Amino acid sequence: LEVGYDFYNGGRRNANIERSRKEIYFNQLDVERISEETRFNTTNAYYELQNRDAQVAIAQAAIEDFSQTLRDAQLLEQAGLGTKFDVLQAEVDLANANQALTRAIAEQRNARRTLAEILSVGQNVELTAADEINEKGTWQYTLEESIVMAYKNRAELQQLIVRKEITDQDREIALSEI
Repeated sequence: LEVGYDFYNGGRRNANIERSRKEIYFNQLDVERISEETRFNTTNAYYELQNRDAQVAIAQAAIEDFSQTLRDAQLLEQAGLGTKFDVLQAEVDLANANQALTRAIAEQRNARRTLAEILSVGQNVELTAADEINEKGTWQYTLEESIVMAYKNRAELQQLIVRKEITDQDREIALSEI
């Protein structure tokens, strides 16, 4: 049976303990950073889907408007009050609106796929935005206050400080060997 205990180790034991504590804290900050990043990506993808849903609704309303304009132009031409050019212009506007709707639907599908990918749901799941787009109020902070709050709430900055403290403990451990 053998028991070994160093009475004096130059602060190595305390430095190892402190370093381990700092590593645990660093890892906790990393979990917080990843959680915030995931929350941000999910929120951003959801808002993008809301925006794309609104763009599709706008494009559909534009088609209705241009369809009515085309009908009006055709009726005016039949009555002798309009020109063929007005009818052709209305047809072009309607075709452009149809193309814009097609593009908006494609972008909406891409936004759905992006959100589904972030949420890790199957491709056969149809995601839709449940909330209507509306104004939530005004931002009450100045730009400077917003920047300061953003820096205070960033885990990455705290991780840099902790990484420096771990390096200091590594230096103390190395010095204890001497």
